[in-house]
Amino acid sequence: MPKQNQRYAIAAGHQKTLEVAENILLDGGNAVDAAIAAYMAAFVTEPCMASAGGGAFALVGPKGKDVRMYDFFCQTPQTKSRIEHPEYLPITVDFGETQEVYYVGMGSIAVPGSVAGIFALHTQYGSMPMPTLAEQAIEYAKKGVVVDAFQAIDLSLLKEIFKTSKRGEEIFYQEGRVKREGDTIQISHLADFLYNLSKEGRDFFYKGEIARTVVRDMQQRGGYLSMEDFENYRVNISDPLRFPFGGMEVFTTGYPSLGGALMNIYLAHIHPKDNKILSFDHKVDAGIHCDQLFKHPERISSALKAVNPTAEDILHGPISPQGTSHISIMDGEGNAIGLTFTIGEGSGYFIPDTDVHLNNMLGEPSLVPNGPHTWRENVRLMSMMCPTLLRSSDVGRVVLGSGGASRIPYMIAQVVEQLAHGNTLEESISAPRVHVEHQVIQIEPGLSWLEHKSKWKGYDIHRWDNHSLFFGGVHAVRRKHAIQEAVGDFRRHGVGKVF
Repeated sequence: MPKQNQRYAIAAGHQKTLEVAENILLDGGNAVDAAIAAYMAAFVTEPCMASAGGGAFALVGPKGKDVRMYDFFCQTPQTKSRIEHPEYLPITVDFGETQEVYYVGMGSIAVPGSVAGIFALHTQYGSMPMPTLAEQAIEYAKKGVVVDAFQAIDLSLLKEIFKTSKRGEEIFYQEGRVKREGDTIQISHLADFLYNLSKEGRDFFYKGEIARTVVRDMQQRGGYLSMEDFENYRVNISDPLRFPFGGMEVFTTGYPSLGGALMNIYLAHIHPKDNKILSFDHKVDAGIHCDQLFKHPERISSALKAVNPTAEDILHGPISPQGTSHISIMDGEGNAIGLTFTIGEGSGYFIPDTDVHLNNMLGEPSLVPNGPHTWRENVRLMSMMCPTLLRSSDVGRVVLGSGGASRIPYMIAQVVEQLAHGNTLEESISAPRVHVEHQVIQIEPGLSWLEHKSKWKGYDIHRWDNHSLFFGGVHAVRRKHAIQEAVGDFRRHGVGKVF
């Protein structure tokens, strides 16, 4: 049981995900225990974002110890075997104001890292047995979880992917249409998978019958993964990228995340010199600077070195996909973790008898910008995911992260900038945001601005009528002395709780 007067803070993308973390903390677990349990629960509560077949980044700040980065994102196959007809199916996803084409099927699947990451975190920081941490996720998978408003939006976006497999339709369709808000998602085989996984460990997934089943289906249906790909997957543990901003120490993800580097560059470009909130112009200028860099990723490493000479070189490469969520947790002892996770859009392939939906990272245009099947062999795919930790005497200690694909680092950075000016966590997350990408300046309602067409020549300006999930979903927790805050971003129906 928790000690008297201890207080905890959680922010997440779904109420049920948060409740799992809360229960673990109340039962005496630490922040990492809670994050592991919540992540497994998200396989059911946030199935468009989370899966044992996906990947993630975690930033861990143990009490009194150095902050560490855990990279368990997806890996390309060791060899690109010659496949006459790879299963690589185009799917158009309609986002309303824009449409994007993704590829699914066996030829779109990279080596998943989620399972390895969970066990790596547990080995280093876990205080409760893994079967205990899996209990609530198993219960959700058996009994089902009611679809909320945000998950209904995601299911609708990805409905054509679920239709590519019989099992996908069985789980996510009802009476001939994709499930809606108020319907129940039940993922029955996942319950048995999580039970066995929690008992047997990571090798149950990477070295046993499950991996062999996937490889057999790869060979029969046109995919690239081999047993060696599963057996040789490793979690990378390293120091985070670190830099100062507004009197704070900022810790975030380094390579293979480009997100942390771009956040560092963006914030350096708008570094506050007084206590005034920076103008719209400053934020747009910083966004244009990063947008230009993004078009030439080979320049990002030198740009980072210019503002942070101690940073490691960034090896440029493709960037991670949509379909991302985040969990931030602080426990009563002062341990903290930020965990950002994704499966892309999902491949449509569910491992038989497990209901584990594998990723489609090799089918993401942003990850293979030179066209289908042009990925490099045996490399960790790059990402914009960047869970972040802040600390200073004025701001206290903050853990935050976001979904939102290529927009992730800039959405987090704008919250960091608001915090640097003394705003509360609620005010900082609610503040309107701006984003610059692909020659377009995107503006949320509420920003004061002037249309400097001559200054921003070549850039279109798009003013949004409403706040949107386009501008990320920054879920964050904060502790400053005796005051704690936990805020889930309303843009993605996030939830926060201090208890």
